[in-house]
Amino acid sequence: MTSRGCPGDCTFCCTKQIFTRRFRVRSVRNIMDEFDKLINKEGIREIHIADDTFTVNKNRVLELCDEIRRKGIKAPLQFMNGLRANFVDGDILAALKTIGIKTVGYGVESGSEDVLKRVKKAIPLDVTKRAFRLSKELGFETWAFLILGLPGETEDTIRETIEFTKELDADFAKFFILKPYPGSEVHTELKRDNLLLSEDYDNYGLYTRPVHRLPELAPERMVYWQKRAFREFYLRPGKIAAHFTRIFKIRSWTQLRLMMNDFLFAVYCMFKGDES
Repeated sequence: MTSRGCPGDCTFCCTKQIFTRRFRVRSVRNIMDEFDKLINKEGIREIHIADDTFTVNKNRVLELCDEIRRKGIKAPLQFMNGLRANFVDGDILAALKTIGIKTVGYGVESGSEDVLKRVKKAIPLDVTKRAFRLSKELGFETWAFLILGLPGETEDTIRETIEFTKELDADFAKFFILKPYPGSEVHTELKRDNLLLSEDYDNYGLYTRPVHRLPELAPERMVYWQKRAFREFYLRPGKIAAHFTRIFKIRSWTQLRLMMNDFLFAVYCMFKGDES
């Protein structure tokens, strides 16, 4: 982690309860010292940056990228939590490209402006479109992360999300069903409205069944729409062809393993226990 805190106010996220909304950072020198230890003393071959909002401070990002290039660091870097679409621009993405980053992901959450406003995800859809367009123009592999079953969700808004994700044409998309983590605003809201079905936190994993319902969306329909979203996104002829060509670009066993994991996850979500 090179920073803590996120200025966002999303109701489904616990970051503001854990790290607060105040963004603070480690110095570039401090980060580079850790990189040096990880690579040269620990033998680390790839580094995943776990910041919630790595690109909030543009000057810091550019300075860190300059230093990584100057030091000749070659270990691949990844952003395990993705980036915020409203905190990237052409300069930032170009700088990330120069240090060898090949993949960027964005928390899209929903394709419905109404749902985004309801959960305080203050990133308009056109800003998200711009981030994906810039990323694809620079040659990044792109990921879209979506959450189904947010407050205000209906079957119509899920349809909007599926169509918007197709429009973004990310290389990969993951459609998760909301898990209302304790301490988050959405957990408080759902509990207040008697919409929580379980407070057994063993059931709150990313890939477990829904633990809530909504006035216009039963848990079974959330699962149905999750499978349908994966099917509609991945089972398009163009997308199938694009993923087939990626096989010929694999350069390591690790890359092959990760690609297979992603493929199996998508297949599992498409075809698991059909409630439809």
